[in-house]
Amino acid sequence: MAQKYLYAEIDSCQKSKYSSGPCGDAFLVHRSSESTIIVLCDGIGSGIKAYIAAKMCISRAIGLIKEDFTFRQTFQSLVDTMNQWRSPDKPFAAFSMVKIANDGKTTILTYDIPDVILLNGSNAVVLESKPVLIDQAVAREARCCLRPGDSLVLFTDGISQAGIGNGNPNGFECGLIASFIGDSVRKGAIDIPNILCKKAIELSLMSNKDDMTVISANCRYGQILNIFSGPPLCRSKDSKVVKQFLDSLGQRVVCGATTAKIVSQQTGKKLEVQQNSSSMIAPPRYFIKGIDLVTEGAVTLNHLYNILDMPLDRLEENSGVTELYKMIKHSDWINFIIGRSQNPANDDITFYQQGIIYREKIIKLIGQKLENDGKLISYNYV
Repeated sequence: MAQKYLYAEIDSCQKSKYSSGPCGDAFLVHRSSESTIIVLCDGIGSGIKAYIAAKMCISRAIGLIKEDFTFRQTFQSLVDTMNQWRSPDKPFAAFSMVKIANDGKTTILTYDIPDVILLNGSNAVVLESKPVLIDQAVAREARCCLRPGDSLVLFTDGISQAGIGNGNPNGFECGLIASFIGDSVRKGAIDIPNILCKKAIELSLMSNKDDMTVISANCRYGQILNIFSGPPLCRSKDSKVVKQFLDSLGQRVVCGATTAKIVSQQTGKKLEVQQNSSSMIAPPRYFIKGIDLVTEGAVTLNHLYNILDMPLDRLEENSGVTELYKMIKHSDWINFIIGRSQNPANDDITFYQQGIIYREKIIKLIGQKLENDGKLISYNYV
C-alpha cells in the first residue's frame, strides 16, 4: 500500500447537442492502488448513434483494463479498432486516456481528440504532445508530473470547435482555451468544467452545435483510512500485524473488542470502555491512546452498512457508528485489515436472530457500496 499518494478529484460538465437526447460523449474513471485512469470518448456525430459509439468505446476500455491489459496495450487496442471503424456506418469514437500514477507521473494518450491542458495555480498551458504511430494510425502522447494543486483539463471537440462559422474560422482553439482558463482562475473561478461549457455555448451564439464534455482532474494528497477488524489467523503474527497497522499512513480505526485487546497488549496502551449511554441501540466504543477510533466489531459494521446511504443530519451525534461513518466519508482510500481467526461469538444464536452478518461478508458489502461511491478499497487478510 502506498504511504502517500496523489488523488485526482474529478469534476465534469456535459451538454448534449439536443436537449431531449443523450450526449454523444462518455467518460469513465478507474481507480486502483497504483493509479487513476480517465477515459474520455467522443462518438461520431451526435444523438443516440454517437452515444452508442462512445459507450462502446468506454466498455471496451474498462473491459481490457479489468482483463489486466496495461494502460498502453488498452490504448493501442482501442486505436486498432477505431482506425478500422472510420466510417459513418460504424460506431467510431475519438478518445483520450490519462493515467495518473500515485507519485504524480502522468501519461496522456489521445486519438483524434483535442490536447489536454495543465493548470498550475493560475497558469494554464496546452501540454506538448508528440505523434505516436500505431500500425496505420497516428495518435499523440504527452507526459508530465503532477503535484498537489495541479489540474488536468480534458474536453471534446464540441468545446474546441465552438464558434466556427460565427466569425472565428478556427473555433475555440486549445491555446485560447488555456488562456481563458488561466484568466478565469485569476478572477476567482473554481468550477472550470461549467465555465468552459458556458463559454463554448456563448461562442456558438447560445446554441449547442455539438455535444460538449469537460473534465477536470484536480490533484491533492489522498486521505487514507485503515480499519483493522478481527484477530490474525495465527497469534504469532499479532505483533507484526499491529506494527504494520500502526505504521500505516492515515487515520487508524480498530473494529472489535478482541482486536482492540490485541492492539492494547501489543502496544502496552490501556483499553478503556466508553459505553454510549445516550443511545439505546449504538454498540459500545472503546479508547486506546494513539488510535483514532476504537469500536465494537460485527454490530458496528452492520450498523455502518445500513446507514452509509443516509445523510449525516439523520444520524446520532455521538456514537462509534456515526464517527466511523464520518471518517469513511472524508477518506479516499479505505484499507481494510481483516483478521481471519474464527470468532466464537459470531456463532451465537442471537447474531442470527438479529440478522447480524459476519465480519468478512459485511466488510465486502461495505466495500462494494464505497466503490460505487468512488472510493478506492483494498483488503489485506491476515
